[in-house]
Amino acid sequence: MALRRVTRFRPKRSSERNPGFWRRVQLRWGAGLLVVGSLPVLALLAWAPIYWADRRIAQDNFVWGQQSFTAASRVEEHWVSLPPLQPFYDGDEPHVRAFLERQPLLTGLMERRAGRMLWLRVGNRLVPATDEPEAALYRGWIQQAEEAQRFQFAPPAEAIPEPDHPPALVLLGDTWVAIKRWIPGSPQVEQALNLIHPEGSINRFGLVLPSHAQRPDLAPQDWGREPNLQTDPARLVNRWFRLETMSDGLGQWILVVVPKHHVEQPMVARVWQQFWIAVGVSIAIGTGLALGLWLRRRARLRATLDADRLATLTHSLKTPLAILKFRCDSIRLGRLDPDEEDAQLMKISSEVDHLTLMIENGLDAIRGQAETGPQSEVNAGWLARVAEDIAPAFEAEQRPLQLSFSSDTGRAALPSLRSALLTLLENALYHGSGTVTFHVSRVRRRLQIQVRNEGPGLQPHQLDALGKPFMRLRVRGQEGFQREGQGLGLSLLVQVARKEGWGLSFQSAPGEGLTATIEVPAT
Repeated sequence: MALRRVTRFRPKRSSERNPGFWRRVQLRWGAGLLVVGSLPVLALLAWAPIYWADRRIAQDNFVWGQQSFTAASRVEEHWVSLPPLQPFYDGDEPHVRAFLERQPLLTGLMERRAGRMLWLRVGNRLVPATDEPEAALYRGWIQQAEEAQRFQFAPPAEAIPEPDHPPALVLLGDTWVAIKRWIPGSPQVEQALNLIHPEGSINRFGLVLPSHAQRPDLAPQDWGREPNLQTDPARLVNRWFRLETMSDGLGQWILVVVPKHHVEQPMVARVWQQFWIAVGVSIAIGTGLALGLWLRRRARLRATLDADRLATLTHSLKTPLAILKFRCDSIRLGRLDPDEEDAQLMKISSEVDHLTLMIENGLDAIRGQAETGPQSEVNAGWLARVAEDIAPAFEAEQRPLQLSFSSDTGRAALPSLRSALLTLLENALYHGSGTVTFHVSRVRRRLQIQVRNEGPGLQPHQLDALGKPFMRLRVRGQEGFQREGQGLGLSLLVQVARKEGWGLSFQSAPGEGLTATIEVPAT
């Protein structure tokens, strides 16, 4: 025998009154499309604060760079300049010492005319070069500069023996050829920067290579800390605010100017403030969009639920009205004795009161004033009254209704359960045959309510279609449908069972009838 479990039993809890997200998203493809559509929006909202911060950094860096361009120009001008020097004889004259104090980066001089004597710097004096390796290196640079006929000549990197090949410069003057060297971290560089900015500077200066940005092994150096004016590449490559200048006199090196800490800190704090404001705006926009979608979905679910409740209410009135009509016809046609007529009139009055209560409960549910969930006790007496209400319809169809109730009780919303049971009994009456069994028993923590008929049964594909809206079964070999109707009864029953948390299943096989089972919490 085939079994189709439509809904699974779950104990009713207070949190179930508000459906969860995945229950609200009924269509899987709709949820997928919503996710796909929201990804660009989320990406845009996540990217917007970063873009805003980058723009803010670029704007502040541009303003600061304009203010610091003069400081960078003064450093570059000092590097490529060659002040005049009066002739000297032993290199220790006062004017030579004064000249060397003003040029800390100068390391060698050569006379361009008579003798072409090469002088090397030793402290604050010049000494004639002999056979030192440094002298041979400088003569090679001077020869390359004169062959190139350039006033400013930066020797190629391969011609500089030190690691990383720090910049060197050959300046060709009318009387002298000067050689300057910028050794990062040397006292001479610090002395030169202090001479260039004797009043103090709000900036710091350093040299970097383009390849330094891709070197994770760079480490900050002691000579790169404040209050030194020069700084090391490790402190330059990742700075937000920096000014880069390139010069032919520096070769492959780039002169970088950065603000000191007390100047940079307010600028960085302002950028972070702007960034978090942008993050807050993005979060507010994203939350507003999500809330709008949630409210729209909630409104649609509310409208759908109201429509389902109204359909359930109207469908629930059909069977009681048919019973009332049957009793009224019995009285009108004189089929009953006076005593029986009085009893039937009392039942009609009670049924009208019940219908009035049902309509009021249904309207309260549609207005949102009624609560779902277990409310009252389901016992044998209440089930017998439900069977008694539909008994006239069985009598009119001359069909037996067999009751089998246990003494166990359960809890459920009685109006919803009564409507569901009347729907199952009505379907067993009009779409089945033979004896209809109304059986109630307890299985563990559940109260099982079964309605079984002895009809021809259903094929597996018919069982799978059971409970779908507007689904009616045709009689094999005949035109039309088995019974008039729109096929909404079981469809509404499935919705009510899902909302209330009942277990609902259908079991059938060809020639073995149909068994419908509702499971509610046992007391």
